[in-house]
Amino acid sequence: SDEPSVAYKYASSLHWSLTQFTPASMEVVATNTYERLFSVSVIIFALVIFSSFVSSITAAMTQLRVIKMRQMKLQEDVRKYVVGNSLSGELALHLHNYARRHHRTRQALIRESDLVFLKFMPEPLRVQLHREM
Repeated sequence: SDEPSVAYKYASSLHWSLTQFTPASMEVVATNTYERLFSVSVIIFALVIFSSFVSSITAAMTQLRVIKMRQMKLQEDVRKYVVGNSLSGELALHLHNYARRHHRTRQALIRESDLVFLKFMPEPLRVQLHREM
């Protein structure tokens, strides 16, 4: 019979689905309105997913850049302080190390004022919170 095998149909389906997410071509094309609408909806879905993925990566890279800039600013400020006050190399090294440790510790600590929802919690819960702190 002229009917393709199940393996060929599966491979063709997989190939078609991959071409929807990439600029690759495929000999299977829409032949009616429903198939065309399905193809268009798959492409739109792929576009949205890909855009979200790129957006997440961009946001993460921006956050890393901001963190690195803060660290560099801190190091620059310490260096200016050391040079401006003509401090010894040994003291400068201690200041740099302390500033780095203090910066990491400060980032790790979350204060009560940082958590907006705590302003709205019931008074008994607030009292219990302060008792345990």
